[in-house]
Amino acid sequence: MELKINFLNQKPLTTIPIDYQYYLSSWLYGIMKEGDSQYATFLHDQGYASDKAGKFFKLFCFSNLHLQDFQINKHNATIAVKGEILSMKLRFLADDAVENFVKGLFINQKLSLKNGFNSMAEFDVNMVSTKRVEVDKESVKIKMMSPLVLSTKDDRGMDQYAHPMDEGYEALFFRNLLDKYSATGQDFDPAWQNATMSLEIMNQEKIKSKLVMIKGDTKQETRVRGYLFDFILEAPKPLIEVGLLGGFGKECGMGFGFGEVINIQSESK
Repeated sequence: MELKINFLNQKPLTTIPIDYQYYLSSWLYGIMKEGDSQYATFLHDQGYASDKAGKFFKLFCFSNLHLQDFQINKHNATIAVKGEILSMKLRFLADDAVENFVKGLFINQKLSLKNGFNSMAEFDVNMVSTKRVEVDKESVKIKMMSPLVLSTKDDRGMDQYAHPMDEGYEALFFRNLLDKYSATGQDFDPAWQNATMSLEIMNQEKIKSKLVMIKGDTKQETRVRGYLFDFILEAPKPLIEVGLLGGFGKECGMGFGFGEVINIQSESK
């Protein structure tokens, strides 16, 4: 399920941090906790387990904020939001039966983001819409709308973030995707053993690296590196849908790994 949330900026100019993903994630968890504290706590503290991998996944993701009119100030790491309307998309694996319940959680809410000046930037939710996320073929072109994060551990236990052109990146990508599918509790289709699974990186010269600060100005401050790029993914449809709904790669519950399907034919015209 996908929710599109529109916000209203009531001021001529509202300042938010460049690295707002952590604050946006905290707001989303807070809204869900109001509706179902047990579910929100489960997502925040644990997540869905993949028995095969011994890992846990949030199985939800969200896009960056879409801003109509803005100005970036690199000196103080802020964004001046000038437009009246801004929006975002939120996706997660959920039954159709809870769609209206989840949609209702966000109606008439107010988005509050810490802006780095000992105050809060606030935007009113003025529209929430939902739609199903489905694919009808086993080969799709995907554009990453927020950075895709994949990493391995070095000898010191530190994350070494993988570049899309690194050797072994495709194997890392599919290992993460298969582990997420396992975490949904569904069994792998035996036919997948013979299915083609491939990742083709498009426009390699346009790959963009993004370093995002999490919990800035705190003792828990960390920096996460991901990449924005386009790729053609060939895989069974249920796997592609899990990636679109739960996010591709790691740290999806913190605002990474949100992808959109692009129509190759219409783009080439």
